[in-house]
Amino acid sequence: MAGKNNYLKIALELANKASDTYKKYQMYQDDPKGFALKDPQLFMTFQFADKFITGAKEKISENRSSDTNKTSTSRQDYYNLLESKITDTNEVIKSNYKRLVKDYHPDIISGKDLPKPFVEFANKKFQEIHTAYEYIKKERNF
Repeated sequence: MAGKNNYLKIALELANKASDTYKKYQMYQDDPKGFALKDPQLFMTFQFADKFITGAKEKISENRSSDTNKTSTSRQDYYNLLESKITDTNEVIKSNYKRLVKDYHPDIISGKDLPKPFVEFANKKFQEIHTAYEYIKKERNF
């Protein structure tokens, strides 16, 4: 039981320190110049923390924006959508396309009384398959 009390005591001390630090951080936010004079070391720590957090937020937003800009599809992606290889013949690609169109065609999917998210997914997949087929058809001139 003594060990349990030590953990509680440590937890309370940490909570108090966190609370005190938060209060000091609020003072730093309200009056940075005055705080710099009162506690220069902590002021520098808070400045560093602010710069670090700001930099991290900018990096995260850059990564998110670059992820959303990755709309270009590679040649290999088109073949993968049609479950084909670049070395496959035109007939194999056509038959894969026809099979996939049967699986994901909006008229067939909507006739199965599936939930709306399934229908939306199938429509999107159907459009991707059609785009891939058009790309490959144009590339191979067939």
